[in-house]
Amino acid sequence: MAEVEAPSTTEVELSSVQQRANRHRSAHTGGAGAQSATSILLKRWWMVLGGAVLVAIITFALSEAVPATYSSQSKVALLVSGTDINDTTLGADNLASQYAQMVSATPVLLAASKLLRRSDAIPSSAISAGSVGAENLIAIQATADSAALAQARAAAVTGAFINYISTQVDSQASSYQRTSTAQLRPLNAQIAQTQAALDSAPPASTPKSLALEETLNALIAQRAAALSSIAQTAVAGRPTATLVSDAGAGSKTAPRPALYALVAFIVGLLVIARSVVYFSVHRQTA
Repeated sequence: MAEVEAPSTTEVELSSVQQRANRHRSAHTGGAGAQSATSILLKRWWMVLGGAVLVAIITFALSEAVPATYSSQSKVALLVSGTDINDTTLGADNLASQYAQMVSATPVLLAASKLLRRSDAIPSSAISAGSVGAENLIAIQATADSAALAQARAAAVTGAFINYISTQVDSQASSYQRTSTAQLRPLNAQIAQTQAALDSAPPASTPKSLALEETLNALIAQRAAALSSIAQTAVAGRPTATLVSDAGAGSKTAPRPALYALVAFIVGLLVIARSVVYFSVHRQTA
């Protein structure tokens, strides 16, 4: 088998020198390229700056032509009735995000349109709502093509939402009371029978009259306790909505010509600068 001849020390040194020269040449070439791009931009700065300014002006003009959108916001606090302050606060916080979805419900928007005395319903796309952080606050936002209409929409929807919650709670409480009262009919019948028996019994001094009177008092006390429990349960855990802040004056949210023009100027500056350097280098090497 033929032996592989190891490279001599001179060849290794020459190879190392050549590699260092190549690295130096590459670094010099890169620096020249960077210097070339800088010189190109210095010579044609007016082209880059003028193009970016032109893009910003066009963007500003187009933004001004877009119809303006105004927004107004109000806040509602959701409270839950109960005996434990911790439980009621936690319950209100949990319900806030759920009840916020009802703000743009059809019944609320129809009622709000009536408050505005408008024949057309408020579009759901113009109304948005959401809980504020993890608190029991609901922010209601309305948009329109004018500041006055945005504020009027926010106020009307807020009022309609509060009324809607109140109506729902009253309806549920009344339904529960009717159901619970119906369950007391046997007790009421027993009280009526005991009262009739007591009326037809001998004078109150007899043992029978005393026993009937004691039974009647016990039944009446039992009914009173049941009615009190029904009344408390009917309202316990029921939410109520309270206005925290009125709908503020409408403010312009879109478009924002100055902001859009600034962004367009920066983007245009970068894009045009790269394009100028690219085409100038290719023209030189062509």
